[in-house]
Amino acid sequence: MSRRAAPRSRPRTDREDPGRRRLEVLYDVIRRLAAVQESEKILDHIVNAATTLLGVEAAGLRLRDGDDLVLEARTESAAEIMAPVRLHAGESLSGHVLTTGQPVAVEDLVDDTRYDARHKRAAVELGFHGFLAVPLRAHERVIGVLNVYTRRRRRFQPDEIALLATFADQASLAIEKDRMLQEARGHAVRLQALARLN
Repeated sequence: MSRRAAPRSRPRTDREDPGRRRLEVLYDVIRRLAAVQESEKILDHIVNAATTLLGVEAAGLRLRDGDDLVLEARTESAAEIMAPVRLHAGESLSGHVLTTGQPVAVEDLVDDTRYDARHKRAAVELGFHGFLAVPLRAHERVIGVLNVYTRRRRRFQPDEIALLATFADQASLAIEKDRMLQEARGHAVRLQALARLN
């Protein structure tokens, strides 16, 4: 009776597949995001997870308020770059993402003419160059913009842009779920107040 040879295991290489590694990180940050329950921590988790996901030094998030974008969360390293609390639609790079609904990738902020001069000055002084912003969407509508920054020039590859956009989609779901939960709680409080009055 012949014995079947055991299948040979594939040789392990020292270099890990970066695409697979990114997907593993994406899965991990989405899993952690789903576990966050407190409203104020959700946005902080999103910006911190974005830095981990793409290996960048800073990130920030603005949410839509009418035709404006309002700063809601940022990493400590992005505090001075994202100093303006409110941006108008079309203003600077984040405002451009809001109006077009498309990602914006910049290899070097110094060279980009769409970047607001005040913001550019702060970025250059702080040594930031690479930039990527993707829209946050809910129900086919842009509800905000997620930005990441790098200290070196960086040409973001299509798979990196797609990775951040996929994460932004999941982040948008978490933001919308939390918003609806807060609205439901507010509605319940109002109903209880009315019941007491009656």
